[in-house]
Amino acid sequence: MEEGCGRGPRDMTVSERYRVPEAQKVLVLAPHPDDEVIGCGGTICLYAAMGAEVHVVIVSDGGGLSLAGMDDPQEVIACRKQEALRAAGMLGVRQTHFLGFPDGGLSGLKDAVRVKIEEIIRHVGPDILFAPSPADLHPDHGAVADIALQVQASFPGMRVAMYEIYRSVRFTHLVDISSVITTKERALTEYRVSLLNAPGLFCESIKGLNRFWVFETREDAWYEAFWIIPEPLDMRALVNWVTYGMQDRSDAEIFLSKVRAIDELCHEFKTCSEQVEQQKKELQDLKVLLNDRKGEVDELRLQLERMTQSLGWRGVVTIYRIRDILFPDNSLRKKLYGRVAGLLKK
Repeated sequence: MEEGCGRGPRDMTVSERYRVPEAQKVLVLAPHPDDEVIGCGGTICLYAAMGAEVHVVIVSDGGGLSLAGMDDPQEVIACRKQEALRAAGMLGVRQTHFLGFPDGGLSGLKDAVRVKIEEIIRHVGPDILFAPSPADLHPDHGAVADIALQVQASFPGMRVAMYEIYRSVRFTHLVDISSVITTKERALTEYRVSLLNAPGLFCESIKGLNRFWVFETREDAWYEAFWIIPEPLDMRALVNWVTYGMQDRSDAEIFLSKVRAIDELCHEFKTCSEQVEQQKKELQDLKVLLNDRKGEVDELRLQLERMTQSLGWRGVVTIYRIRDILFPDNSLRKKLYGRVAGLLKK
């Protein structure tokens, strides 16, 4: 198949792109209860079916969730913990580790979180460590991604696989989860509280993300996407990957991109200038029209003044003022006046 938009440098490309990466022991880092199922629930299920030992680490307590009818954070924490255990049972997880750090506060606790995760890594000895993508905009997700990239340097041979949660990620590997998509969906529906009492709605969104990669494979299937990092990366390589190679552009490419940007800006400025000139012309035409109409209005006002100053107009006004005196109601003069006025109107 041709190289697609999700693929990266050749040294990061995996040959068997639709099978789970080879591993006997797997460790999945989830910032919150439900992230592990959203990002790699199908892959977890496939690993378990193959006999791999799968561990999940729920980093935060999940108490930051706001839900109508559940005002007590401890109640939310307890419910989400039970949901995570039920989902893990469906997927075949060997053990779920709850670290209990405050939901929404992982960015400020990265050192403490890292110590706990390193302890679990030493205990489990995973071949591969799953974590959210560093491009994820959620602060807790970004914090866990940073920690995963940091700890890799301390455990030679351990690969890191970054998964997607809210949006598609640049990937090196797609896993076909079609055979377990129903199991993933069932595990997701266990997260009723975590998914705001609307697990069915969220399931459709998550399945839509898994279905999205049909654009890449052109096959009728469901996929989970991962950026698999075989060895530690420096910051330049990390930024280069996330930005699709912009970090490694040559000076000439950067110069040309700036020239193109300036050219586009000049074109836009020219277009705006032409629009302003057109509007100025239209405004001037309106001023001329108003001046012409002003002359007509002044002429009408002058005619009205002449008419109101004429003897005939004054006579009519005087007659109207004394009409009721000259022509009392039901008088012969009133009737005669009415007939004459009617004839004049005709």
